[in-house]
Amino acid sequence: MDLMPRLPRSAWVTLVSHALSAVGTGMTMPFLIVYLHGVRGIAVGTAGLAAATVGVGALMTNLAGGMAIDRFGARAALIGG
Repeated sequence: MDLMPRLPRSAWVTLVSHALSAVGTGMTMPFLIVYLHGVRGIAVGTAGLAAATVGVGALMTNLAGGMAIDRFGARAALIGG
């Protein structure tokens, strides 16, 4: 069993780009709470709820998108999106 699958270079570029994007989002999300509380004057609990809503929304849309790709194909899911 090989832990590093043999994928074309374009697939690796896409996977690495997605990983970097996820790290960047993860590093900036805490500052959303600071911004909402410090600059906009929103309560910390409400700001945390807003940030959590962003995360849950991303999780749900990723799951729905993956299921749509499996069922209808990537092109049809992209056009539908």
